[in-house]
Amino acid sequence: MEPTAMDRECLEAVRGILLELPAVREGKMFGAPSFFVGRKLFACVLEGVVGFKVPQEQARRMLDKPQFAPFQPYGKRRMREWVQFTCVATGLLAEYEDALLSAYEYVAGNGDQ
Repeated sequence: MEPTAMDRECLEAVRGILLELPAVREGKMFGAPSFFVGRKLFACVLEGVVGFKVPQEQARRMLDKPQFAPFQPYGKRRMREWVQFTCVATGLLAEYEDALLSAYEYVAGNGDQ
């Protein structure tokens, strides 16, 4: 599936945040641009959303807020410890930067084992 203009804009904004972090590399997962620490996936941009992995308790708290939803790539079953937000105006992405940094810290710190 070809990315939409919003996906491309969102991806560039996410890259600007995540590729500045130590040991982060971009690759593909689910056929979509994804971000890894070493070989561990922690975020991706897919079908107009940004999905990311956080500790289970943090995911539960986030899911109580209207701007977050369970991450379900391609409408399949929900991924444990994964949350998503919808890509809107990339100027609003700064609101989600802390969430993305939490995902990075969780996976980089081996907390996902």
